[in-house]
Amino acid sequence: MKIAIFSNDGPSSRKVAEALKAKIAAEHLTIDDDHPEIVITVGGDGTLLTAFHHYQDQLASIRFVGIHTGHLGFYTDWRDYEVDQLIDSLANDNGQSVTYPLLDIGVEYDNGAYEKLLA
Repeated sequence: MKIAIFSNDGPSSRKVAEALKAKIAAEHLTIDDDHPEIVITVGGDGTLLTAFHHYQDQLASIRFVGIHTGHLGFYTDWRDYEVDQLIDSLANDNGQSVTYPLLDIGVEYDNGAYEKLLA
């Protein structure tokens, strides 16, 4: 399994991301930031949305897992103290996923320029 870790710059998020890297290596899972099968976001809902943007060309083939390190998170399913359970879940992955709707829009400007956006 190929896993990417996408973290915000907060100190608690960086600490969790480093712990994740060590535990992923110990389970003989692979870190692959370019073509992951699973992206683990560390932060909150904003970090998860930023990861969607970062991997927007691969959304159909990536599953996202969020670890919450802040005060409030609606889309992050795991807490920062559940890293061991998350790694165990990944090591025994059954392919389960939940789908969240994303808004994909196109904007055409007066000057004729066109921009595709994801929200």
